[in-house]
Amino acid sequence: MQQANHVAGVRLCVPGVAGRGAGLGNELYPWAKAWLAAQAIDGIALPPAFGLNPRQYGRYFGTSRLDWLSHRALLQTMPRYRFTEQDYLSTGEQDFRKAVAVFAESLGWKERRLFALEVGGMWGGFLAVREARDFILARLYAARGTAENLTDWRTRLDPDRLVVAVHIRAGDFKAADERIEYRGCFNRALPIAWYMAVCDQLRWHFGNEVQFQLFTDGKPEALAPFIQRFSPVTGFHQRDSVCSDLLAMANADLLVCSVSSFSLWGAFLSRAPYVWFAPQLQEEQGTLSLWGHEPAQRPPAGATAQFRANVAADTSACCPRGVPVSEQEALPPDLLSRLELGLNCRRTATDLAQYGVVPLLGSAA
Repeated sequence: MQQANHVAGVRLCVPGVAGRGAGLGNELYPWAKAWLAAQAIDGIALPPAFGLNPRQYGRYFGTSRLDWLSHRALLQTMPRYRFTEQDYLSTGEQDFRKAVAVFAESLGWKERRLFALEVGGMWGGFLAVREARDFILARLYAARGTAENLTDWRTRLDPDRLVVAVHIRAGDFKAADERIEYRGCFNRALPIAWYMAVCDQLRWHFGNEVQFQLFTDGKPEALAPFIQRFSPVTGFHQRDSVCSDLLAMANADLLVCSVSSFSLWGAFLSRAPYVWFAPQLQEEQGTLSLWGHEPAQRPPAGATAQFRANVAADTSACCPRGVPVSEQEALPPDLLSRLELGLNCRRTATDLAQYGVVPLLGSAA
């Protein structure tokens, strides 16, 4: 913990921004943590300082281009504390809010009215910030361009057909390479053949009852094989679309993910199942995991280690929300059955709230 000089102020929770900032997926973690910390210590959460970020996220959330100056001034002039991963792990709590509350109690922060608490980093993952899900959703829905872009998506999607969101990350990622070892690999684009193999199976099973949405930072010409085969609904024409893309992905019936924090946020904000590139996952003791190789996730206190033991002890059939699939692997029947149920639930004709009807129990078919 680091402490600076004492000046007048309030309890502020400040999201730490590294350098000039990162992509939205990475920036949402410290924002969620700042909000949760504020709930724990009765403080005020500030948004991240987007002013120096070349992606100009400040325009989405209405923050000042000079916010980085005010953040720096606050952290230099107020009594300052930094809540680190070590501090988090020392509490034994998985939820970030609870961890901050435990740590604050141990340091007697209830008696201190004037300080700034800096939080940040992706450590703890979504398990730590799951209580902030609604807060993040609220910020994304209120962002610039969101309502218009989501309406645009809905006008071009058939409400009675399954929606499969496909996120093909390109941009600043290294190019896909089928010759490399993907296990534990991040910041690498996935082979386009994998996306096509997954979507081929979905189209073969559901036929014309499935439709695809394409989310990407790549160029249309680079994705021509996928676009030509599946005719996805795209948002290439949309402006101010980063937040609305994340929400549109979360609203789909199935997500086909890239190995990126953006896809992970889409999956986290969604309640739908999602498909993950199986060769990227870590294998241990008969299970696959995304973060299980990290020291913090190992026994005795690691969440992945605890969940692995929980799954091993559960003799019921496993139908996970996150479904690992390789390029040559068939989609699990449980996933297809779940999507079939979702397709039936999509029928406008049986939606009472939309003038639909349902059969009277016991009546003839």
